[in-house]
Amino acid sequence: MKLEFQKSVPSYTRSVDLKSNNNDLVELIKNNFKIPNNDLDNIISFIDEDEELKKIIFELPSIIRKEFPDDDMQIKFYDEFQESELILEVGIFSSFDEKSSFEKEKSLENNLYEKYDWDSVDKILILMEYENDKRRTI
Repeated sequence: MKLEFQKSVPSYTRSVDLKSNNNDLVELIKNNFKIPNNDLDNIISFIDEDEELKKIIFELPSIIRKEFPDDDMQIKFYDEFQESELILEVGIFSSFDEKSSFEKEKSLENNLYEKYDWDSVDKILILMEYENDKRRTI
């Protein structure tokens, strides 16, 4: 009896192509975030100025979903600093209690700062929205 082996083909996962057109970025944002201020074009322009920030935004929904799998997210410019500098506000509407959310947000914060350039991460402010409307920042 002769044994035959089939060649193994490594599994392949396509990495995000950061040089893709803006339609991919627009679709990603529309499909994963609520956009409360109809500011999508300005958000896209802001993200396009920083390739590392673009990379973060492409990966951010899956990073957040690891800690907050069923929670809604929104993206807009943070209102308080708009005159001096633009910062993107990513809101997570947490279904977890505050203690659990705090632990998860710390893990999320550490993940972002370990994985990405700090200057680009600093252009994002993540705010936790709790069911009782309390806000907590990362």
